[in-house]
Amino acid sequence: MPFLEAEASERPWDAWIQYRLAWALDRLEMPDSALCHARSAWELCPQNERYLGELLKSLSMLGRDSEAVDLAAYLRGGGPGRYYAASCGDSASLAYLLEARSSPDDSVAADACCWLAVLSSSQGDEEGCLDLLLDCSRLRGDDPFYREMLVEHLAGAGRVAEARVQLEALAGARVRDQGYWQARAELARAEGDDTMLLWALRRAHSCRGTAQASRDLAWALYRRARRDISGGDSGLGRERLQEALQVCADSLVSARCESLLAILGEFERQAGGWR
Repeated sequence: MPFLEAEASERPWDAWIQYRLAWALDRLEMPDSALCHARSAWELCPQNERYLGELLKSLSMLGRDSEAVDLAAYLRGGGPGRYYAASCGDSASLAYLLEARSSPDDSVAADACCWLAVLSSSQGDEEGCLDLLLDCSRLRGDDPFYREMLVEHLAGAGRVAEARVQLEALAGARVRDQGYWQARAELARAEGDDTMLLWALRRAHSCRGTAQASRDLAWALYRRARRDISGGDSGLGRERLQEALQVCADSLVSARCESLLAILGEFERQAGGWR
């Protein structure tokens, strides 16, 4: 990150550098810092909808919905920009996605179904989300991104056998990336396989250390540590808690880990005194 920040400072005219920094900051859940770089990238290259999409993401994360809706008028195609605009209340973007869902172009239709699925999930409609992701997989079964999303949501809905079939179809699709390991982790969670869950979450985090990937791994380590300690293995529990603190700076999970470590330390000191 320091390298990107230095590069963006030295090359304020370079839209690609500004976008890369905004992208990284947004994935670290720092939209207040990302916003100026996302805006700069788009203003330097206003025909680039990827840059506009990142600007809309920053605004959406900050809750600045009215600004996002105003900028949505500059969108011409689909993609994440349409989703962020629609999630901020832009009726034109929602209408675009609904119409594009029926496009004769499978790629356009799958893209629209994908973002409508994310929108449905954010509104609590998991059944509708799954139907749309199944459409994505039918339209573009060759695209692992859609199938990875489908595995996650099938597993989250308890449809473990279907999720397993979809994951097996991904096994040889391409180099296993963060999306694959997140899907594998969600299936492991649904199967109750803690060992595989931690392994897959570690792989996802090593692929891309986003704030969400760090938080997912830290919470899984914390919950497994509690079970280790309850089962009498305080040493392994302590190791997991310390690992969780190393990978994630989230205040809530850090506070939980530090509290459990303090309780464990106090118990061990008292036990030592009794001996």
